[in-house]
Amino acid sequence: MIGHTLRVELYEPELKVYLGRDFLFCLRACVATEDRRWTFAMWWCRCLRKPGAFIHYRHREALYPSATFRSAFDRLVSDHGERPGVIEYLQVLKLAAEETVEKVEPLLRVQLARTGKWRATAVRDQVMRRRGQSH
Repeated sequence: MIGHTLRVELYEPELKVYLGRDFLFCLRACVATEDRRWTFAMWWCRCLRKPGAFIHYRHREALYPSATFRSAFDRLVSDHGERPGVIEYLQVLKLAAEETVEKVEPLLRVQLARTGKWRATAVRDQVMRRRGQSH
């Protein structure tokens, strides 16, 4: 999207992004912190391109929707190292933005209760499995 002008329509539960008249995507607002609404869905894509920026991001605490997500970040960084752990966490945030925090959080708790390393793909696989079971 470099060099293009995007139009963003702000609604209470979401942001709608357009390129000219063409609808591109919708970002759901997921986190409320200190009377400000943060849309972490918007930041994971930016941070995935530059994961080192996540560590120094001034409002990084807003990118932890709950204590479980914060624990998942700490565990991923501890298990995989700073840069790979941040990338794994950003993949978890991406999943939460695509699905919902409510769907992802219980699965994170399961991963955190297990010993050994895990990756964001394990959580994604569980979400997809549950989606398949509900159809």
